[in-house]
Amino acid sequence: MKKLFLFALIAFLSINLYAQKIPYMTQIDKQELRYMDNSPLSIQDWSEYMYYHQNEYGNTSKEYLATIPKIEEFNTHYKDKYQLLKDEKKNNYVLGSNAKYLNKKDKMPIVGISPKQLQDYCNWRTKIYNYKVGKKYKITFTTPNTQDYEKASKLRKIKGIEKGKDTGNRCVANIEK
Repeated sequence: MKKLFLFALIAFLSINLYAQKIPYMTQIDKQELRYMDNSPLSIQDWSEYMYYHQNEYGNTSKEYLATIPKIEEFNTHYKDKYQLLKDEKKNNYVLGSNAKYLNKKDKMPIVGISPKQLQDYCNWRTKIYNYKVGKKYKITFTTPNTQDYEKASKLRKIKGIEKGKDTGNRCVANIEK
């Protein structure tokens, strides 16, 4: 009886291990194991990406400079809430914020990035995730395609998808065994 119970417990736990979710993402295709970000990339997400490249490659590197959004578009969109400014002393870019919006960076979507910048972000995210958790499964992040948007528009958890079009920038994760 104890062996049967132990076998059932191990079987139950192994099923739960396979069904682990990716934080802040929703599964859009069960057969292909594809997930989409629940929300568009935030200013905070993009700030971490910029910070990583600044530390890894330096302030004047082409890798770091390629992460900077279109400053005019960003500043026009956020007007008095946020500003992307160049810090001449440190020779880098900083995100200035009106004090009352400081704690909302994680909720405000990034604007002013190109499709290439988004793809580079997804590639970087693949590198980071696989470095940290890529022992058993390989996770590949890409930009969403038309079918991904169509599937996501039917799911309530994914915000900002209207009629198959995205109101922000986000990645799709594909899990390979």
